[in-house]
This record gives sequence, C-alpha cells and structure tokens, in this order.
Amino acid sequence: MSNKVVTTKYNCLTFLPKNLFVQFSKMANLYFLFMTGLQLVPGLKDISGAVTTLMPLLFVVGVSMIKDGFEDNKRRKQDNEENKQVVQCAPRGSRAFIDTKSLDIQVGCIIKVMENQFFPCDMLMLSSSLPKGIAYVETKNLDGETNLKHKQADKAVLRLASTDEQALSNFNGATIDCEGPNEHLYKFEGNLTLTDGAKIAIEPDQVLLRGSCLRNTQWIVGVCVYSGHETKIMKNGTNARAKTSKLQDSTNTYIVITMLLQFVLSVVAATITSLWTFFEG
Repeated sequence: MSNKVVTTKYNCLTFLPKNLFVQFSKMANLYFLFMTGLQLVPGLKDISGAVTTLMPLLFVVGVSMIKDGFEDNKRRKQDNEENKQVVQCAPRGSRAFIDTKSLDIQVGCIIKVMENQFFPCDMLMLSSSLPKGIAYVETKNLDGETNLKHKQADKAVLRLASTDEQALSNFNGATIDCEGPNEHLYKFEGNLTLTDGAKIAIEPDQVLLRGSCLRNTQWIVGVCVYSGHETKIMKNGTNARAKTSKLQDSTNTYIVITMLLQFVLSVVAATITSLWTFFEG
C-alpha cells in the first residue's frame, strides 16, 4: 500500500457528474428542476415559461458548485503538502537514513522522526532520544485531546536500537505479525520476531499513529507498520457518512410532502375536469 493519501472528493473528470448528483440530492434543487421540466411541456407552461424557475436554480446550483470546487482544491493542496513532507527514512535493507518524501514510504521502512514533526504513517517505536525509550505525543488531530500521551519502546527492542546504526542493522530481517488494518485507535495486537527468532509482544503504547505529533522529544526511530489509507486515522475517515444539517433534513421532508400534495391535487383536479367534460359533452 502506497503511503500517498488522497482526501479529495473529485478530479477533473468526476467533478461535474458527482457534484451535480450531490446538488440534486437536495430536494429543493430537485423540486425546481422538476418544475422547470414541466414548464417545457406545451400546455403546462405559464406566460414566462421556464425562465422564472431556471435562472434562480442555475444561480443556486452554480454558487454551490463553485464553493465545493474551492473546498476540494483546498483539500488537494493539503494532501500535496502532506504527501511531500520530507522525513528521514531507511528503506528495507538500507544502512543509512535518507531524506524521503512521505508518499514514498513503504511498510517495513525504518523512519526517524524529529521533534514537532507529524508521524507520516503508523509506526512501531524502536527507540527515542529520552531515557528508557520514552516519547511524548500530541494526538489532538486524532481524538481532540491536547494533553500529551506517554509512549515507551519495549526494553528488549530498545537495547537493540540504542543507536541509528544498531537500529538499521539489528532489525534487518526482523518481521512483524499483526492484525489487519482497522479503525481502532487504542488497540493493537501483534508480535515482533527478531532475527534470532525471539518474539516480543507489541503493546498499543509502543505504536505511534499517523496524524499525531512528536513533542518534548528530540527524535524517535520506528518502523512503518501501516501506510497510506491503511493507517488508523484514514480508516476512521474513509467511510464517514455525509453529514447534513437538521434544517436541510426538515426542508427535504417539507418539500417531499409539498410535492405529494401537489401531485394528489393535480390528479384529483384532472379527474374532476375529465368527468365534467365527459358528462357535459
């Protein structure tokens, strides 16, 4: 899985059809579109024709589409900034850290994150600049909490990663067996198997999540476990339900009721007119 993240809803090809579907999922727009269609039917249109309903509809839909386009373009710029964030990364088998764009990180890469940097992926912490492998993490982008979280590397792992050189050599060939990608922020089940066959259980306090930030710690070294859209923050956002306001929900309900009443009245009026014409004739 690539570490590239995309949070935009549209691209150049899908913007028009997708956004039109969004616009006309609002019952008010759909109602006026239906009324405009009726104005094009001979015998049903009034004196002014479709212009009286079409022009306001085009204005409202056009303004909403422009707003959605600007918001999506803003998300695209934020994605580009995040994907091009430069971190120190050692690809699998490498013996040195090199400056790497976040989007080029892969599972298994060993990464060095500096203070006040955001973690580019979900990582298992191997060591840190503080004694006993302690690190402090800010998770307000994940759970809204501003107080710093305490993280700590496993003691056995820390002994093998006390320097950058040791971290890059001692874990070359080690494997991580863990659960599949999921949205649970505070749950992690897995084992780290060292090159000598020793197994070490991985605790949630040893896992650093994408979207959180390193604070009050000069640096940490960790290995990428989940990348891109398989990270926990992306798993929490991928299937988010589209939100609508209570006012819009109420408006949609009232418009549906209005359309049903108009339809019933039209059918009743047409039936009475037909019967009256038949018997008069």
